[in-house]
Amino acid sequence: MTSASLKPSTTPPAAPEHEDAPTGPGRRAVVATVTAAGLAAALTACG
Repeated sequence: MTSASLKPSTTPPAAPEHEDAPTGPGRRAVVATVTAAGLAAALTACG
């Protein structure tokens, strides 16, 4: 289950958007999205 929850967090393409807006609010949005996706994946795996 741990490896399953670790996989999705690495899958989303956060790198391109991160480089596209390194200092803009877009980076925070991407981080929040990836974090939310990771939490959702972890909850789904646990549940």
